[in-house]
Amino acid sequence: MKLRLDASGVLRELRRRSKAAVQAGALALEMQIRREIQAGIRGDRSGPRRVATGRYLESWSPGSADSAVQLQVSGAVASVEVTNRLDYADKVEFGDVTMRPGLHVHTAVAAVEKDADAILSRAMLPALQK
Repeated sequence: MKLRLDASGVLRELRRRSKAAVQAGALALEMQIRREIQAGIRGDRSGPRRVATGRYLESWSPGSADSAVQLQVSGAVASVEVTNRLDYADKVEFGDVTMRPGLHVHTAVAAVEKDADAILSRAMLPALQK
């Protein structure tokens, strides 16, 4: 007796779920980076508190046209590019002769990188199980 199995439907579903899981993971990383940056600006993390008008803080909110967190995924490797379009964003991050560096973006990216496995697991595993 010979049994023939066609797993093409299962493989298609796994590919679909894998794409959804990667998207969920990318979104979770982006949101965590934004939260960490905002926490640093508010002074909730090490480094100087940088809230005067709140515009720089708000520029890191999801959906803001002033900032972007772009994730590029290639296989199992992801890279993140974080940018802010405000004209004084570099001054806040790197400082100048009148202001010490805030390093909010650098600190946030390092924190998220440290916790990336846990962040991805929480976001991706449920997407794979749907």
